Amino acid sequence: MKKHRTAAGFTQVGLALRAGLGEDYLPHIEQGKNFPSINALCDLADVLGIDPHEFLKP
Repeated sequence: MKKHRTAAGFTQVGLALRAGLGEDYLPHIEQGKNFPSINALCDLADVLGIDPHEFLKP
């Protein structure tokens, strides 16, 4: 997720807010402390302009 976020020029907080998520949501995902729901994953992908399956590639 971080790779896609930084390529799009978003901060963690900026991307989370654009996707309608809480400010501390994305940092916890990128640190492996939380796992996003399918809906949150789709919202994040939509903001980034990518297909959600891109997050699942190694």
